[in-house]
Amino acid sequence: MIKATSSFSYFGILLPALMLLKPQVESHLEKECINIAAGENTELVNIMQKPCAAIAAPIATCLIKEADRTNNVLKIIGEVISKKYGEGSETVTKGCIAKTLGIPVESLKDVPLAKIFDQKQTDSDKSKSKCDAQIDLKSTPKDIPTTKPRR
Repeated sequence: MIKATSSFSYFGILLPALMLLKPQVESHLEKECINIAAGENTELVNIMQKPCAAIAAPIATCLIKEADRTNNVLKIIGEVISKKYGEGSETVTKGCIAKTLGIPVESLKDVPLAKIFDQKQTDSDKSKSKCDAQIDLKSTPKDIPTTKPRR
């Protein structure tokens, strides 16, 4: 007899729905990896594309398996659709980090991933606004020679 309190993911109904989102999860992970590793540096962006693509697939698989294992599939689907990082995402992310590093999940219990991600976003926004500032290229510093060197 099946208990009425069993989750939908227990029946395997929601896992296929989450698997349909795997390409989107991989793409997002790849973009975030490149952004973290290379930022705006075009040369580094080109160099990091293959390594980031290579790690995105196993991380996406880990996230999906962890979502199923922790019965967070429905929460994750809702969070992905609403583009929010919530409790389900945090639980699953910590599980994959722990598995990847070979540490107990409990050791990450007090790590505020959502706050870390929010801070990273705030720092990124501040950095972009600094880069958006106009530079006056017409004024040449006096210590830079304006004549061409002799050959």
